[in-house]
Amino acid sequence: MSVLKKIRLPQTTALYGIVFTIIVFSIWNHSFFAIGNFVNVSRQLAPLAIIAICSFLALMTHHTDLSVGGFMGLAGIVACLLSNKGWNLFAACAVALLCTMFLGMINGIIIAYTTIAPFIVTLAMMGIAQSIASVLGRESLKFANEKFAVLNNADVFGVIPLPFFITVALYLFIAFILYKRKFGTQLYAIGGREESALASGINVKRDKIIVFTINGLLGGFAGLMFSSRICAANPTFGEGYELQGICSAVLGGTALSGGKGSIGGAFLGALAIQLIRNGMNFVGLNSNIQMITIGVILVIIITMDTFRKEGKRNEK
Repeated sequence: MSVLKKIRLPQTTALYGIVFTIIVFSIWNHSFFAIGNFVNVSRQLAPLAIIAICSFLALMTHHTDLSVGGFMGLAGIVACLLSNKGWNLFAACAVALLCTMFLGMINGIIIAYTTIAPFIVTLAMMGIAQSIASVLGRESLKFANEKFAVLNNADVFGVIPLPFFITVALYLFIAFILYKRKFGTQLYAIGGREESALASGINVKRDKIIVFTINGLLGGFAGLMFSSRICAANPTFGEGYELQGICSAVLGGTALSGGKGSIGGAFLGALAIQLIRNGMNFVGLNSNIQMITIGVILVIIITMDTFRKEGKRNEK
């Protein structure tokens, strides 16, 4: 119960975005407000919401992780290739996640033990992951085992979409770690002031490696969730998700300077972005226009966040 109190809905820009989006698109197209559409949104939310966790954890340590989009495409390709060669579906997915975890760990090690900017490290790793995926599968691959689609199509208790159930459970687990375990306190300390965290005895290097290893795992899992939607894999499936994840986390109130933010806010940010994308699909906007819109939203949020911080400094 105490964990649930900690992750109560925060008063963030994401809430206004959700309300505004529902009102505008419901007026534009009455079908948008249908229960069936909201069920569809909850089913499609999982990949973005999981990537939002990755962005949140990286931002909490005052870093950015641009590699998670590449991990999405790689995980789907690896799982599909192994499954189509006769591997057990669970084993194929496990190997895919181990691959992205390993690459995430490499990110963490480089960031922890060098002075190379994290966005450069993770941007390079995104390119590496996408290149490996392209070499393994030059075009879309179809899962021969159609049971893989159950990950997206199944319902819990016949009512709750399985992807949404998994996402909520994952957020509750992350919240438990953040608010009830020492590791969560350490992440907030690292993001707040790394020098102070070091002085207090926190193993900053180790915690950074753990964060980026987790991001590797979650990025791969988000890719599997996305691939299960159409029971296929493609190296480009995760393109743009790294920026949408950052947008979701910042929209949910996570500070770009690190050390401040709510995992519940990241979820709301992802929900707001997914509703906007769903609404744009309803009115027939193509994917390029949608990406431009998400980019504009991200620029506006970052600008507002910068002005807000400068205003607080001036008040002091």
